[in-house]
Amino acid sequence: MFDIGTMIHLPTGILRRAVVADDDSRFRMELAGMLKARGYEVAEAADGYEALTQIGRLHAALAVMRLRMDVYDGERAAMVAHILYPRMRIILTSGLTEQSAESCSITCDAFPLLHRPIDPALLDRCLCVEH
Repeated sequence: MFDIGTMIHLPTGILRRAVVADDDSRFRMELAGMLKARGYEVAEAADGYEALTQIGRLHAALAVMRLRMDVYDGERAAMVAHILYPRMRIILTSGLTEQSAESCSITCDAFPLLHRPIDPALLDRCLCVEH
């Protein structure tokens, strides 16, 4: 019998792939560890261009990218990834203040934006939300 309160979980054994892109290697490793603990196979990238390469190679279901990076930023990579892989979930991260983040209003409206350091509860909420 159907119960609206029943928790729905992904079947075990299904490998979920994710790409974490951040030019700060310490933060990138920390976020990759958080996703691995949640059952993801994670590839790491140092910039948006490398993230796009990894996304295509892995057929990733999730990309978590830093909004601003020196070489090829996550804002631009997120827009390109969304065009190429419209069913992939994209989450942006930022250490910017809210006023600075307003300059990316189109991108930030299109994708969830998590402020650094990442709150694990907010990450979980972003991961559980369906498109």
